[in-house]
Amino acid sequence: MGLSNFFRLNMPFAVDFYDDGSIVCYNREYYTLGSADQTIPGRVLRFKFDPKKKMDFIKKIAVKGEVNRMESRYRIFLYSDATNPSDGPRAQDRFWQDYSDRLKLLSDIQLIR
Repeated sequence: MGLSNFFRLNMPFAVDFYDDGSIVCYNREYYTLGSADQTIPGRVLRFKFDPKKKMDFIKKIAVKGEVNRMESRYRIFLYSDATNPSDGPRAQDRFWQDYSDRLKLLSDIQLIR
C-alpha cells in the first residue's frame, strides 16, 4: 500500500458534529475511522463531546471555516482537493502544517464514550 493510500484510508478527512453532541470521523472514502468492519452497512462509532462552544470550534477546524449543514449534523472537511497534504509534488509543507494543526485541535475535544 502506497503512502497516499494509507493516508486516504487511515487519516481523518471529514468530521460530522451531530446535534445530540456526538461526533463521527470519516476517511477519504467516507468510511468511519475506528470501525472494526467496514463491510457492515450503518456501523458507525460515535463519540460524545461537550457542545457548549460547538460552532466556534467547528469553524476553527474547518477548511476556510466552511461548515455544511446536513439534516441533524454539521459536516466539516479537514482538507480539500486543493490542499490535500498527501498529493505528491503539489503537496507543500504548509498543507501538512494546516492539516496537523486541525488534527491537534480535534484531538483536544474531551470525548465521552
